[in-house]
Amino acid sequence: MKHRIIMHLLVMHGIFARFSIENIMKIHELQIDGASGLTINPDGPLTPLRGYIGYRNGYVYNKRFFSAEIETSYSMAKKKVFREGTVDYEFTRKPVDDGVYKDLAEKSSTGKYLSTYHSVLIKMFPSADGNFSIEAGRPNALTNFLRAEHVRKDTKYIFAALLLLSEGIDVKIAVDCKGKKNRLVIKSKKCAEKVFVDVEMHMAGIDPFTKEHKKDIYQSEVTGIVNFFLQCRVNPLLKRGGEFAEPASIEEFESGKFLNSIGFLIQAYIYEFIDTVQAYKEFVHAVHELLVDQMTTEGSSGKKKGKKDRIFDRFFLQKDSTGTEMKYIKPFYELAKIMDKDMTFPFCDSSQLPVYTKIPRYKLDKTGFEEEESLSYSDCVESALLGLFCCLAYNPEKREYQTSHMGDKISDELKEFFKSYPAPVEVVDHEMHKQWSRVVSCLKNDKIDYKHPKNELLSGAANIFLAIAGITGQEDDILDLVESIENACRLQKLENEHIDYITDKIQLIITSLSYNKNVVVSCGNIDFWIRSSGKEDLFFQIDIIYGFDDKKHGISLYINSGHASLRILQLSSIPAHIKNKYEEIRKICCKEENYMTCAIGQYIERSLEELKNSDAENESYNLSKYKQILDLGHENISKIFLQGRLTDIDCKSFIIKHFIIYSADKNLGLDDPAIRITANILGSVPLNDPATRRKIMQSFYFHPNWQNYYPKLGFAPSKCLPEAYMDSNDLYNTYVDILARQSAYLASKCMYTYLRAPIADGSTHCLFKRLSLYAYLFNHIAEEGQIEYLESIQYALEETKKPLDAKDLNYIYLVWFISACNEYADYTELIEKTYGFIHIDSLSMNEKKELRAYYTEKVVYVLENRKRVFCFKYNRTSMENYEKVLNYFKSFH
Repeated sequence: MKHRIIMHLLVMHGIFARFSIENIMKIHELQIDGASGLTINPDGPLTPLRGYIGYRNGYVYNKRFFSAEIETSYSMAKKKVFREGTVDYEFTRKPVDDGVYKDLAEKSSTGKYLSTYHSVLIKMFPSADGNFSIEAGRPNALTNFLRAEHVRKDTKYIFAALLLLSEGIDVKIAVDCKGKKNRLVIKSKKCAEKVFVDVEMHMAGIDPFTKEHKKDIYQSEVTGIVNFFLQCRVNPLLKRGGEFAEPASIEEFESGKFLNSIGFLIQAYIYEFIDTVQAYKEFVHAVHELLVDQMTTEGSSGKKKGKKDRIFDRFFLQKDSTGTEMKYIKPFYELAKIMDKDMTFPFCDSSQLPVYTKIPRYKLDKTGFEEEESLSYSDCVESALLGLFCCLAYNPEKREYQTSHMGDKISDELKEFFKSYPAPVEVVDHEMHKQWSRVVSCLKNDKIDYKHPKNELLSGAANIFLAIAGITGQEDDILDLVESIENACRLQKLENEHIDYITDKIQLIITSLSYNKNVVVSCGNIDFWIRSSGKEDLFFQIDIIYGFDDKKHGISLYINSGHASLRILQLSSIPAHIKNKYEEIRKICCKEENYMTCAIGQYIERSLEELKNSDAENESYNLSKYKQILDLGHENISKIFLQGRLTDIDCKSFIIKHFIIYSADKNLGLDDPAIRITANILGSVPLNDPATRRKIMQSFYFHPNWQNYYPKLGFAPSKCLPEAYMDSNDLYNTYVDILARQSAYLASKCMYTYLRAPIADGSTHCLFKRLSLYAYLFNHIAEEGQIEYLESIQYALEETKKPLDAKDLNYIYLVWFISACNEYADYTELIEKTYGFIHIDSLSMNEKKELRAYYTEKVVYVLENRKRVFCFKYNRTSMENYEKVLNYFKSFH
């Protein structure tokens, strides 16, 4: 239901957000102590709405994980031991080892700034477990320092000082190195004796080198961050009009360059760190106190005072009767109240569903997780079950999860899981995936099929429901269902009556386990297939639709061979008054051009578009936005960071494919930003999963240099992707996209590269049967008059063909000749060349149906009227061949 989309965008409940809209309103209603009528400027750097909108738009998430300046740490390699007939890969991702490219600082002063900036970005958002986070295990990390007992009470002033520095305001903050131990100090400018902060820069912790406990580990990262902010105060790159300054127009905003500003960085960090309204209010007071103190007026001219007032107004303004301070927040809050009653389903839209990721194996003795990285796996079936159980456990009246209705046989692990996660979350993070694996791993029933010992459930309807029985203890109906599926697999026969029985059983199971009993189940696209283990099973789609308060919500569970996934079902339309409220917010943003109006406007525009569309249409819309950016040139590829949090694998696959096609005919340097961004995107997906590898790497067959672009994938320049990656439909669609670029050179180079790929058994030629591709390719080449491209492809076709390919190759040559006669009758050289490609001895009068779609009578006309082109005087062989070809085409009549 489309109400869920709005709920996702607004997230007014505390269970969903660090700061709800209601809490942001409370912060903006704050009266500054000692300053009558003064409140937070809603357009300024102090409003928590910046962090709220920026977080939901995914700006800093994208910046941390995909920036061209950051070299993310990952690797892929063949497993030394693999199953017979398959090639398995180990994929290792270590965010803790992410770093900045060393060549960046060598380029220019801008490069030096970007190098330090991204190094600080990694330190402030280490995201050690793969989830976007400010948490770190390092003893000298900023977050650990700010939370230390001796620092905690002064954190508000440290944040205030860094925020003021990011706005170019001179603050007396420094690391004092005079004593035995360095100290972080913030001093008053007005009163020499006054000190806001004076804290020791040494803390107890585990030394990362000796692995031993130390009482006085120096906080070197904190020192580096403070010094960087001090240096940036006067950096022209960050001043108004500078390359990375806060945007003052929509054009500047859409460039995305503001993502490289320290103002953006510290605002995002503060939003992540401060988690209560009271703490944020204390921070606001600290900013005001420090601002008043640090902006001295001694010796100031009238002009200087004007500048001071402008700076002050960036943070605070006088509260007036028009409610200016609430101009963005109040409409959001009103919309939140409208939607509050509609939170009747645990997922707002597909972006909140669990997305499979790479998790460690759960130990068989259930004492914890294996630390060996190579033992990790992708939890696609487990993630699908997590989403399903969230639906089963959800109480729409209380808006929380419950398990008591499932009976007294449910596992302790299931009970503990929903105690730890009692209500919906906005993002299913890595830790939640790990905790869920405790529920679904190591189930006792030996009939449950795992890829590894009691870890990584295999996809298949019977296997999934056996796992559900193991979790819930409800076996009767499930065992009947499994027996029915096994009988169908044994007979390889499935009548309508049998399908109805399976559907009815699943309906009983889902209803008995659901808190909301108003549920309807349907099954479709049922097919026989085998699990990864070789056992037979049924694979199909299950639609589960819940009703509550005259509203309908639903999910689809897709059970495919080797994979399982969930999708939200869109079932209802959005009321007009909700759309109108969105429009009201959008109109407010249209009146001005600044960072806040641009960010909120982008947020609202995407929301309104999503309200109109189904999930499939939304996916198409999102891809179209990426395409618009990428089509303008990959020099500006970082603009994709403004298009929402990049988590969807289909979107990532689209970006990779688009770049591979774009760069296939170019000689890009390995330091090209687009190469580095796409390398980071590759490292962000679970490449140990075969389905993911096929999806995201299919286009590589057409690129001559991908091994050098992405060395972390572990392929030497002479090595190609395994044949198991090949899917003829995906290859076809990729080449159609290549042809759509309208470049004969690109199309020819990609085809030549594809044909020359060193694949063992000639599976490359699976495209030979797609005659339409070769017809389109021919037209591109003919229109540009580049016959040499045609010759190079024909050479590659002949050089790489297998004996069984001869007929298919001849069809290609015949299509080219037919096309030359039909469209380029006056292009004698082209007609002669394509005629020469034909294997005349292989012509068969009985095999012509594939060519009828291309043939016209013009072919015979050209043959008869251009006989001299095809026959050589006194050459009997050429005459005989000519007669064979002519008779062959005459037989089409």
